[in-house]
Amino acid sequence: MFSFPKVCVFFKNGVYNERVIIDRPYICLVGESRAGTIIKYATSSAGVPTETWNGMELRPTAVMIMSNADNCMITNLTVYNNYGSSVCCRSNDRSG
Repeated sequence: MFSFPKVCVFFKNGVYNERVIIDRPYICLVGESRAGTIIKYATSSAGVPTETWNGMELRPTAVMIMSNADNCMITNLTVYNNYGSSVCCRSNDRSG
């Protein structure tokens, strides 16, 4: 029925200092608890060279949802970036 199987990633309570890039559909990120599961990535656009992923510019975010990542879910966790946006959805428009 779908070209991609649904994939769920479960995060135990803890602080994960990682940038998450979701670049395919039907991905779900599930935390053990909203207060206890934190994805944190400190990034700023000021004076930082542009980062890219598969030819697309990344925004300064902790979680980046690419334009082809339909039907994704993030639940029961906290996403935190103390410099910019926490979650960004990227369209196919490459002009920025």
